Amino acid sequence: MADSIHQAGTETDQAIVKNIIFNGRLVSRNQPLFSSGNRSFRYGDGLFESMRYAKGQIYWLDRHIRRLQEGMHFLGLESPEILSADYLAAQIAKLELSGPSRLRLSVFRSGGGTYQPQTDSFEYLIEADSLPTPWYSTNAKGLVCGIFRALKLSGNLLENIKSSNRLTQVLASRYAGKNQLDDMLIQHQSGTLAEGTASNLFLFRGKQLITPALNSGCLAGVMRSLVMEIGEELGYEIVEAAILPQRLAEFDFAWLTNSIQGIRWIERIEGIDLQEGPTRDFIQKLNQKVLK
Repeated sequence: MADSIHQAGTETDQAIVKNIIFNGRLVSRNQPLFSSGNRSFRYGDGLFESMRYAKGQIYWLDRHIRRLQEGMHFLGLESPEILSADYLAAQIAKLELSGPSRLRLSVFRSGGGTYQPQTDSFEYLIEADSLPTPWYSTNAKGLVCGIFRALKLSGNLLENIKSSNRLTQVLASRYAGKNQLDDMLIQHQSGTLAEGTASNLFLFRGKQLITPALNSGCLAGVMRSLVMEIGEELGYEIVEAAILPQRLAEFDFAWLTNSIQGIRWIERIEGIDLQEGPTRDFIQKLNQKVLK
């Protein structure tokens, strides 16, 4: 496992799984599923979870289910069935996945209506794409990031859940691609840093591990909670704080984290150079938790 833990590189899709699960049924990925009245298409009336699967298990499933439950409750979607670990495992087993995979579970409100929905029932979709390895690993080269200034987060509770409306993140990611950057940091309306386009932000200063608080508008990330726990185990002081871009030079290291890619270290943010830091130590701990 050691070689896999420290293997450099990014996680790219190796193959596309041919089938998906739609409301409990195994169907072809190419089969049309929705009409133009679909509420997720029309209004972003839904949410999703991105999960990593390998060795017959969904990593951090209890945390994903907890966040899904909180998000569904916030949107007024209630279901004891979809929130069961056993139920989700049974559905994913139908895909007969042959190796490590990225899973996307989308949940969205059923029925029609305009802004006022006709029902609080829901439908769901599970998709899978292959990953090259079951283990988390370091990125060979540090990320080069910019700061996205065109749109800012407000810090409301909707931004903490993984809703289907991710337009700020889409536009920030598009900007990164157009400007040959690896990622963008998104700001709260106060000007403080909140998150990456698909990840939480961490910075180190000495033995302090600092991350934006949830009221910055950042996602309540599953990997965010794991990194905070590992930081405590390794003797770091965990601080949730407002981080101003003009103070980035005060920090030693910076990371972007999510449950699919794990921990990716940042080499430069708008001219501020950073180092890899203790990335490998944290990833080793992360992979050890996978084995438990």
